[in-house]
Amino acid sequence: MVRKYSRRRAAKYINQNQLLPNHYTAKSLKQLEEAVRLVPKFSWHRYSKKQLDNFVEEVKTR
Repeated sequence: MVRKYSRRRAAKYINQNQLLPNHYTAKSLKQLEEAVRLVPKFSWHRYSKKQLDNFVEEVKTR
């Protein structure tokens, strides 16, 4: 079974690495859903770990 992250837990997961310059919150992830390919796939407003890792990699390279 694939682990799912709510917006709040996803923000904590992204911030724990401290590799990105911005600090993300649940509200900022909600705004990014439309702007970035960080669209929840598995259930309502839940992200997979692979989606979050891809997001971190994409933002890191910019």
